[in-house]
Amino acid sequence: MSEAGEKKGGLFGVFTRFAGGAGITAGLGYIAIMFKLYGIDKAIVAQAVAAAPLFVIVIFGLVMFNENFRRGIEVFGQYAAEQKRLADAVTTISQRDDQRLREQEITLNHLARQTDEILAELRKTGTGAGG
Repeated sequence: MSEAGEKKGGLFGVFTRFAGGAGITAGLGYIAIMFKLYGIDKAIVAQAVAAAPLFVIVIFGLVMFNENFRRGIEVFGQYAAEQKRLADAVTTISQRDDQRLREQEITLNHLARQTDEILAELRKTGTGAGG
């Protein structure tokens, strides 16, 4: 886990959440004062009060979405790094296989030449089969 992630879960996380809650509270207090000062219709106030639980639920949902979205991005970053490691490993294996194939070709070519030389020598001496 990253250092920033550890701080967020500790005291830093408590402060940021408190500051967010204080900001919402201050905003709602400001709206209430404006309603009182400017004599806004009580029906509007009643609708605002009725919508407050939904507002809180939406804000909570947005905060949770934001947190999970960040975690998702971190996971996808780790996934991409692991995919790169896997691709590098496959490339290494492929290069080893190519090298083994070249070595086998060299060995087979050497054996074929040696066999041809032996057969040619046997034909010269007349002791080989087929000659």
